[in-house]
Formats: sequence, structure tokens, C-alpha cells
Amino acid sequence: MKSTVETTVDSLLSKHGEAQKDRITKGVNQTALLWKASDGNENEFRTYCMDHFISDTNELEKVFQRISDNFEVIFGYFNKITVDLQRPLHLDIGEILPVDESFGTYNPSVHFKDDFFTNKIAFLITLNFPYYTLEEKSTLSGAWTRKDWAYARLGDVFDSRLPAEANQQVVNASTKSDMYIADYNIFAGKLIDDANRTLFPPDMKLLSHWNIRDEIKTNYGKPDGIERQRMLYEVMKRIVAQEIPLQVINSKVYNWNPFTNKVFDNGKEIAATPEPSARYARILDFFHAQQEIDTYYPSLNTYLLRTFEKDMEVPLADLENLFTVYLSSPEIQKIASVIKNRLGRELEPFDIWYDGFKTRTSIPAETLDKATRAKYPDPAAVQKDLSQILIKLGWPKERALSIASLIQVDPARGSGHAWGAETRDQKSLLRTRIFPDGME
Repeated sequence: MKSTVETTVDSLLSKHGEAQKDRITKGVNQTALLWKASDGNENEFRTYCMDHFISDTNELEKVFQRISDNFEVIFGYFNKITVDLQRPLHLDIGEILPVDESFGTYNPSVHFKDDFFTNKIAFLITLNFPYYTLEEKSTLSGAWTRKDWAYARLGDVFDSRLPAEANQQVVNASTKSDMYIADYNIFAGKLIDDANRTLFPPDMKLLSHWNIRDEIKTNYGKPDGIERQRMLYEVMKRIVAQEIPLQVINSKVYNWNPFTNKVFDNGKEIAATPEPSARYARILDFFHAQQEIDTYYPSLNTYLLRTFEKDMEVPLADLENLFTVYLSSPEIQKIASVIKNRLGRELEPFDIWYDGFKTRTSIPAETLDKATRAKYPDPAAVQKDLSQILIKLGWPKERALSIASLIQVDPARGSGHAWGAETRDQKSLLRTRIFPDGME
């Protein structure tokens, strides 16, 4: 009750003095916001706050350090379990078994908040290291020390009381989405146009959508570049509309004309079956999972707010304004005119990826691929050369060796990603795509 919160604040002020007013007021109110009847009655709430508020700065720092050390252990092992269980899904190390998908959706951290509200450590943190909104951080940050920021970051951990079931739904939806896109390849060498021509190397394999986008970029300035770009753009449209034939996804068996959407087996047209709406089912699953989470956040009660205010720490209004100013600027129209003149044609939708303003190499991609395959035939070769890459980029030798020693290179099943460490004795993971004949 509001009256309980007020009397608790008054009692703590009497005990610890007005100098602690801001901390006491914020800490008690946030703790009350997350306290349930199952945690104790009104009197037990008041008693907990009176017994656990820390006013001495030295004791507060000691408690913070102890919690920080313990959280490194907890989050570090959570991270290791998750990374290890998802290895078959993320790394190109063999067949994905149905049981791998089940293990991949398991997340040991989903019960973390439930457990720490139950043992009341979460309340110790909300009371003494309260959560600050993005607006408050922006206002106060100018005067904050490194320690102030550390205390605020600890407060970020318990900004809501999200139950394990709701958290698990998000994990399930995210993991299934990752699995869906990790093996969504298009064999460009099997694409044909209306004249039955293939425009790409026979063994070219493009992951949707990153590799397709990058291949569109690389074809600016090439004699047959526009034909290749238009073909890949048709592929993208078929994927988005869920009209792509199921037979051509991650398959090098059939030829496919994305313009007519016809599939051929040894020159003979076969019946094509459109891919089911799996892509949009994954999006809808994620939407419903986040919608369920909305109800557990006192203030950040939409996914958009959580993404901007909590994850990226950029106000949504600021970003909206940034896009509005950028897209309505006269410079955009001028740049479009420059691109149009350079290309000698009307702009097409995929020209959003035009990259002709950077210095371009005269070396064909095929020549570069041959060089990288020879230089990096496997992940071990990339691992061995990391420090030299950093040195060539300008890092001092000692620093380059130090950074490289903290990184482990793995062969990615999909496009690849970086996965940071959660403890000081773990390595950061660099997952990059390396084919059996080497890196392209």
C-alpha cells in the first residue's frame, strides 16, 4: 500500500538521515513495485527494508563487489552452458539432429529472476542499487563516476519481475528463428534466366539474406552486373512473399528461374511447391512472446520501449527524429541523382545498397576468393593469423597478441557472429563462414 511505502521511507530517513533521501525514496519505491503478497505482508516488507538498507558507503561498496564477483560466476556458467549446447546449431560440424534443436532452446538463465526474487537477493539490489531510467541516466551521467555507473548497471538487472515461463517463450522463439535462417542458402549457380543462362559460378552458395545482399553490392561496375543484381533481387522478393519453391532452398539439385518461379530438373520443368509460411510463423511467435512480456514491465511495457530505452539506450523519439531528418534532407535527393547518373539508368530498389562511393579494387572476386581459400583453408589458419591481421591494421604487436589470445575462431553454420565472454577466463567467440575448400 502507498501508506506502507511512505511510512517505510520516513522510518529509514529517521534512521539514516536526509542525506540518504534520494537513495531511500527510489530504493523503497522500486522494491515495493516488485514485491508480491507471496514475498510477505505489509509489515514484513517494512521490516525487510529497515533491516537491509545499507547507508555506509564502505559497506555498500563491499556488498557490490561481492555481488559482482558472484554474478560473474553465475552468468559465466550460464553463458558456457548456452554456447556449448548450441554448438551443433551454430557451427558447421555435422548434421543437426532433432535432439539438438531441443537442447538448443534450453536456457539455464530463464529461472534466474524467479530464484533471486524468491531468495530476496533481488530485493537487496533494488533497495540499495536501484534502477535508473534512460532519462535519469542521461541527466545524471555528467556527474557520475565509474562506480556510480557500476551501481546503476547492477540496478539494471532487476528492472522487472519476469517469470521463467515468459522468458523461455522468448528463448524458444529466438532459437527457432536462428535455426531457420542458419541453413537458408540459395545456390546461385543453379539460378537461370529466361534464356536458360546461368550467371553465377557453379559452386556459389549464398546465405539469405546477408550473402545475397553482399553479392548484389559486389556486382556494381561489372559488365553483366545489372543482370545478376536483378536476378538476386527477384530471389529476395520470392523469399519475402513466401513464393520461393521449397525444392530450391538449400539445394543444388534443381535449376530455378526466379523471374517465372519455375523449377527444372535436367531441363525438364517439375511441379514447384511454395515454401510454407515458416518465415512469418517465426516472426509471429516472437511477437507473441514479447507481447506476453509486456505485462511484467512496470514502465517499459512494449518491446519497442525495451529495445530503445533498455537495450540500445537511445530514446525512441530521438531515433524517429533522426530518420525523419535524414530521409527528408535535400542531400538524399542529390545523392540519388549522382548514383543515377553514374549508373546511367533509373534507380531500382536494390540500389539502396549502392556502394560505389568507396575505393574499389580492380581484382576480380574470383581471384580474391582463390587467395583467401589458400590462405585460410580452415578455422585454425584464421586463428593463427589473427594477431598478424591486427598488426597490419595498426595495432602494436603486444596488444595484437593480447587481443588474439582472447579470441577463439569457429566455423559458422550460418553467416557467422561474435559471441562475447561473460567471465575473465572465457574467450570471445568469432564464428565465421569457412567452406570445405576454404574461406571465400
